[in-house]
Amino acid sequence: MSKRIMIPKGSPNGVPTGINWQDADFDSEAGRREVSKAINGYFNDIRGKNLGMKTTREGHIQLGHPDVIDVRVYGRMQDMRLMQMFRYIDKRRSKNPTHKFSNVDGGAIVFQQKHKGQKPRIQAVKANGATSIESVTWHGALGIDDEEKRFDEYSIFEQAVQTVPNVFDAFYSQQMGDLLVALSAAVDETWATDLIKTVNNGCAQIIEDVGDIYGLTDNPEFMLAYNHRDWEVVQQALASNYTVPNNNNSARKLQHNIIPAMTRTIPQGKVYLALPGHDIVDVEWDPLFAEYDRDGLGGVDNWIWRARRTPAIGNVQQVRRITLQ
Repeated sequence: MSKRIMIPKGSPNGVPTGINWQDADFDSEAGRREVSKAINGYFNDIRGKNLGMKTTREGHIQLGHPDVIDVRVYGRMQDMRLMQMFRYIDKRRSKNPTHKFSNVDGGAIVFQQKHKGQKPRIQAVKANGATSIESVTWHGALGIDDEEKRFDEYSIFEQAVQTVPNVFDAFYSQQMGDLLVALSAAVDETWATDLIKTVNNGCAQIIEDVGDIYGLTDNPEFMLAYNHRDWEVVQQALASNYTVPNNNNSARKLQHNIIPAMTRTIPQGKVYLALPGHDIVDVEWDPLFAEYDRDGLGGVDNWIWRARRTPAIGNVQQVRRITLQ
């Protein structure tokens, strides 16, 4: 008779992973499937429900600023703020393994006063060329030895299961940071007097480059990503308290809305200013899920985690790179 596994519903009660390890049945295929279901249920519980609003396309859900955290085990996941620079696109129900950037220019629409009997000016959709990104599958694995199972030493495996979402988010955030670092010198912003002035100039340049395309106001939100070792100089600028020594003792202040994103995924000495969202995307086909494989010769139960998710920067004009002086 197979032993039953507690499948989590909502938030786990007492046991972080929602698995009753004392009743776990690793000796039957059905029991192992139940453990796998419980682990995946734990991941789904972390992600939460109703994370975004549906767009007009089936299978597409977009998040402006996803903030998926697990406060029950290890606190906030790694570098979630940097992830918020990327517009989340949910393609979990999509059969298309690619995501296309059509680069449609919204500025092609012309609004004008309507007079009696007047027809609107029809503008053709202005596509500046289309590019696609492919679904990427990431995977990693853990093994639990038969000796650990025999003597009910499940605490190590449970701790590893709890850590997996954090480790994956840290890894995936690094992929996002690598995209920023890999941008060409075309996004470099010339240093101007101090960081405050340089950031102001960078924001103005982004608005001038993409403002008409995306229909931006003159003061949208920007994100400033920087290494944790550059915290002091960046925070000084964000606090807007840098005083220029002159006879009037005038203060130089940031002129735009800045969201800080301190992260170790970008190198020290570089600051990345970005207009978040739009064509900076995080496309997810399959969230992190677990699968089971038995290695009978080695006496090990292998647990494999996979996720299909791809970050991309479709419009480099949304980003400016600043080298700290």
